Amino acid sequence: MRCVLASEEVTATVETPGKVAFPTMRGRPSPMRITCSDGTYRGSILLHPGVTGVQILAPYVPGGSSAAMKAGADHPATLWVYTKAPVWVTVR
Repeated sequence: MRCVLASEEVTATVETPGKVAFPTMRGRPSPMRITCSDGTYRGSILLHPGVTGVQILAPYVPGGSSAAMKAGADHPATLWVYTKAPVWVTVR
């Protein structure tokens, strides 16, 4: 089965079963659509990136930690990754 992985930043094709090392990126990447097909069956999922480590660049203010975390997540130096876990695509 052939799978196409596509986002605005990354595009790849893999034959299953297979392994893909998702890149770690600076700045929030767009969601990635993974579509698998063998000609008869097809399935797809949308994979949203997550933060690998939040860099808080603001001084700590009691009660303001969630705002600082959000500011850190939106900072261009924050590292993002799509996943480090297996991704399962259901085909029908």
